[in-house]
Amino acid sequence: MLEEFLLKRLDERGIDADVESTGVHVSARRHKMPSGPTIACMRRRGIDIREHRSRHIDTIDFFQFDIIIAMMTWIKEDVEKRGYTGPLIVADISNPASSRPQDYEVCAKQLEQFAEEIVSAL
Repeated sequence: MLEEFLLKRLDERGIDADVESTGVHVSARRHKMPSGPTIACMRRRGIDIREHRSRHIDTIDFFQFDIIIAMMTWIKEDVEKRGYTGPLIVADISNPASSRPQDYEVCAKQLEQFAEEIVSAL
């Protein structure tokens, strides 16, 4: 969700940037599509994420990015263990996976606000 919110905010401001989302959990290797509640939550915001597939951090060269955003502190630590020494921001926003639909809405609102803060700071 954050990837899409960032892309939307960047586009609205005419900022050209590469934004990619990856995960560190083994399940990210499965190229899974977003969950139904995630798709519905984003659709209500006019964003279609049905084509998105999960990717593991091992599939990208994260040294190509100017900034990395980790969703949780333990993910930041994992990225640092991989040798990344550039700017790392921790969102500290919990994943609503397997939660109630309203939890997805809360998460989306937090991610939208976070994306706005990040893009405004550029």
